[in-house]
Amino acid sequence: MKKSILIIVLFYSLGCYAQQHTETAKQEIRKVVASYFDSVDHKDSVTFCNLFALDSVSFYGVNAPDTYQANLKKYPRAQLMFKDNYKSFIHFVVSSNKKAEEKYDNLDIINIWNDNTVATISFNYSFWIDNKETN
Repeated sequence: MKKSILIIVLFYSLGCYAQQHTETAKQEIRKVVASYFDSVDHKDSVTFCNLFALDSVSFYGVNAPDTYQANLKKYPRAQLMFKDNYKSFIHFVVSSNKKAEEKYDNLDIINIWNDNTVATISFNYSFWIDNKETN
C-alpha cells in the first residue's frame, strides 16, 4: 500500500512540476511577443532583428478590405495576401516617418503550443500606420 501511495504522489508531483515549467515557458514566450510589439512601436530594428533565430522566417499578411481596394487603385498588381520577411518589414517601419503600430486583442488569450524546444504562437493582431488599420 505504501508503494502505491508513493507512486501516486510521485506522478502527482511530476505533473505539478511540468505544469509550472509550462507556465514559466509561456510567461517567457509572452515577454518575447511583448518585446516584438514594443520594438515595432519604437522602431527599434536591433531588438526586433535579435528576436529571430533564422533569416528564413517569413511574414504573411492580409490587407484590410479598404486598404486592399485603395492599393488596387494605386498598384494594379496589389494582392490581398502577401509574403515578406522580417528584415524587409522592420526596414519599412524604421524608414517611414509615419507612426507604425502593431495591436493585439489580448496577450492573455494568445494560443501557445510549446514542447520546450519550439513554440507556436497564434493571436489576433492588426497593423496600423498613422492610426489607420492597414492589415
